[in-house]
Amino acid sequence: MRTLATLATLLLGLVTTAALVVTVIGPLHAGHKGGGEGHGGGGGGDTGEGVISAKVSEFFLTMDTDGEEKTIATAGPLEVFARCRLGDGGEDFVEVVVTSSEPGWICAELGVRCDATTLLGSGALSVALRLRTPAGQLKYALDADGSNAIGPDAEGALFFISIDGDTLGLGLNIFGHKCLAVGIVSIMEIED
Repeated sequence: MRTLATLATLLLGLVTTAALVVTVIGPLHAGHKGGGEGHGGGGGGDTGEGVISAKVSEFFLTMDTDGEEKTIATAGPLEVFARCRLGDGGEDFVEVVVTSSEPGWICAELGVRCDATTLLGSGALSVALRLRTPAGQLKYALDADGSNAIGPDAEGALFFISIDGDTLGLGLNIFGHKCLAVGIVSIMEIED
């Protein structure tokens, strides 16, 4: 029970940190087209040359059924979602997955789960993070690596999505839920 209380305190700290980061960075803001001189609206500051819009969001998702999926964020054709699997080969697992509805996207991270040397087709899935445990066992972990993806839409506009590894936490059989995902995600539309 003491471990559960410690995990609850850690999780509360992550959610509070996520809310603070979003408050400091600000809401969606539009960049200045054609040069790095412009500033976005909403107090977010300079989005940089070529950035049309940018947004940082926190997420806290719980899932309780096998195969359940919940969208974390979308950026143009890119999507990041969490998926819960229960009793799969005697294990429970929760994973964060990146995909795109358009071909020609790529993902990368500090680890080895995304192949940063191959452009991926539409509907291809890349597992950014997976947490496994024997079925029914409690487990919680952070991913220090994070993950990101960039890809075009049908008109050729570029979109970028990044999961902050310092805040991405996954849990299994914890706080009354089978699967849990919490963290911060950033999305951008980029003028190419």
